[in-house]
Amino acid sequence: MGPGLTATIAPRPVAARAALTQPGLAPAGWPLALVGTGMPLMFFLGLHAFVWVVPAFVFGAQLLEQRNLRVPVAAVPLGLLVVWIPLGALRLTPSELPLFSYRFLLFASTFATLLWIVNTSQSEFSNATLVRHMSRLWIALIGFGYLAMLFPRLSVASPFQIAAPGPIVSNPFFFDLTRLRFAELQTLVTIEAARPAAPMAYANGWGSTVGLLTPFFALDWLVAVDPRRRRVGWMLAVAAVVPIVVSVNRGLWLSLTVAVVYLAARRALRGDLRMIIGVGIALVIVLNAVLLSPLGATVRERFEDQDQSNSTRVALYEAAFDYAQKSPLVGWGTTIDIGLGKQLGTHGLVWYSMFVHGFPALIFLLAFATFAVLGTARAPTQTSMFAHLVVIIFVTQLPYYGLLPQVLVVAIAVGVSRREYDAVFARRRRSGAPEH
Repeated sequence: MGPGLTATIAPRPVAARAALTQPGLAPAGWPLALVGTGMPLMFFLGLHAFVWVVPAFVFGAQLLEQRNLRVPVAAVPLGLLVVWIPLGALRLTPSELPLFSYRFLLFASTFATLLWIVNTSQSEFSNATLVRHMSRLWIALIGFGYLAMLFPRLSVASPFQIAAPGPIVSNPFFFDLTRLRFAELQTLVTIEAARPAAPMAYANGWGSTVGLLTPFFALDWLVAVDPRRRRVGWMLAVAAVVPIVVSVNRGLWLSLTVAVVYLAARRALRGDLRMIIGVGIALVIVLNAVLLSPLGATVRERFEDQDQSNSTRVALYEAAFDYAQKSPLVGWGTTIDIGLGKQLGTHGLVWYSMFVHGFPALIFLLAFATFAVLGTARAPTQTSMFAHLVVIIFVTQLPYYGLLPQVLVVAIAVGVSRREYDAVFARRRRSGAPEH
C-alpha cells in the first residue's frame, strides 16, 4: 500500500487518471451534481430518494469498462460489504426484495462513487466543484428547514407518486420516500415539534445530512474565500441555527460539537489556540441566544424528553443484538417489528448492518470507517482537512443514525481527500522535495 492508505491494481500513476467519461456525452460527475445542486428540483418532482442510487449505475458502468483502477484501502471493505449484502436476499419474500434492493444500491452507489472520484482527474471534475455541489445541498437543507416551520403539516403526493405504478407507492417505505412533506411532527413533553425532514424522508435523516455536509459548506463559504462571500456565508451559518435547534436533533448537535472540538484540538496541538478560544466564546454566545429566545423552550423540552427516547433506543439496541445472534452470518435481510414501537435494525447504521446483513457486514462497515479515518487524517491541505471532518462526523453518527443514503457523502469526502493528497504528492515530486 502506498502513502495515504491506497492500494492499486496497476502501476501507480503520479496523478489521477483521466475522467471515466467520453467526449460529447453528459459532463463528468453529473450524478453527483444531481445529488447536490439538483436536489431541490428532484424533491419537488418526487425523485429525491432515487438520485442517490444513480451513481451505482452511471459510475458503475464506467468503472467496469476501465482497467488499472486505483483502489483506496477504504474501498476494499466497502466493496466486500457490497458483495456480502446480496446473500441476505435468500431469506426474503418477493414483496421484501424492492426495499432490500434499494438499500443495496445505496451501498453500491457509495462504492462506485469513491472509486470514480479517485480514478477521475480534477481537470474533468474538480474537488472545488464537488465541494460546491455539497455546499449547495447544505444550503437547500437549511432552506427546507424554514419551509418545515412555515408548512409543518403539508403532506401531498409528488408528481412521481401520482404517476408511479400502484405496487411501488403501496409500499409504506417508498410511499414516505416519494411524499412531499417538509416536516416530521413529534410530540415532546408538552409541545409538538415540527422537525425539518425534507428533502430526506425523516427528521433524523435531515439532521444526519446537515451534519455531514457542514464541513463542505464551511470550506466553500467561510474558509479562504473573498470577504464578501465570507460575510454571506456567516449570515447563512447564523440563519442555520434556527432550523438546527428546531430539529431537536441531539445527534446533529453532538456530531457538530465533536467536529468543532476535534478541529480546535488539532490546531491547538500545533500551537494555535485561537480556535479553542473562539469556540468557547461562540458556544457561550449561541447557548445564551438560544436559551433566552423562544427556541429555549424547544431545547428544554427535548432534554426533558430524552429519558424516554434513550430508554427506547437502548431496548432496540439490546433486542437487535440478541436477534442478530440468531442469524449471525447473513442477518435477517430486513428490519422487523417485535412490539417495541420501532423496528429492529433501525436507529443506527451499526445496528442496521449487524441485524439486517450479519456480523461480517458489521466488520466490513467498521473496517471502512477505520480506514476512512486513517486515510484522511494526514490532511495535507485545507480541503482535505475539512473532508476529514466529514469522516469524523460520520464515525460519531454511526451508532445512532441510519446514514442511508448519507454514507454517499462520506465516499465523496474520502475521494476528495485522496485526490488532495495525490495533488500534493505530485507537486512534491516535480519540485524534488521528499514525500513526507
